[in-house]
Amino acid sequence: MKIRLNVLYSETLRLADMSTIPTITEDLVAAENNNIINAFSALNLKINNMNLREEINEELSEFIDEVVEENEKDSMNPGDD
Repeated sequence: MKIRLNVLYSETLRLADMSTIPTITEDLVAAENNNIINAFSALNLKINNMNLREEINEELSEFIDEVVEENEKDSMNPGDD
């Protein structure tokens, strides 16, 4: 995630620098705006994926705990099938 933050920061600095260069065209500014939007989108996607991964890990952990608990109960009462 640090890389994505650095990319976003660099793109915003570039846009700020562009305001001091008289030969910069509207098209270049628009392209830089798109770069910033793309960098933000990549960062947002990374954050969402990390949250989703955490949710999946929690669900898997709960499922494994349930299965282990169920197996332990079954091993204590082998004739209760």
